[in-house]
Amino acid sequence: MVVAGERGGILRERVFFFSRSKLVGTDARVGSSRVAYAWRGDNVIALDYALSGPGCPEAQAVRFLLSAGRLVRLDPLPPSDVQARCRR
Repeated sequence: MVVAGERGGILRERVFFFSRSKLVGTDARVGSSRVAYAWRGDNVIALDYALSGPGCPEAQAVRFLLSAGRLVRLDPLPPSDVQARCRR
């Protein structure tokens, strides 16, 4: 589930993960400019994070694993810092 909210006049999105109606985690503490569903397998889901900055790819996929009722991020998130060359 993707939820959008405004912070400092900027729209930010966060993803909340549920298993059998129970919240098991979120994608990040700080929202992203745009997050989209990419694909899913048995216990893995991938999200595409839109990137901004000169010379950056359009998006970066990040995989999440649901294991024993816990959410584990398998790939690093793109940085949210506005000073980063490619940021989410």
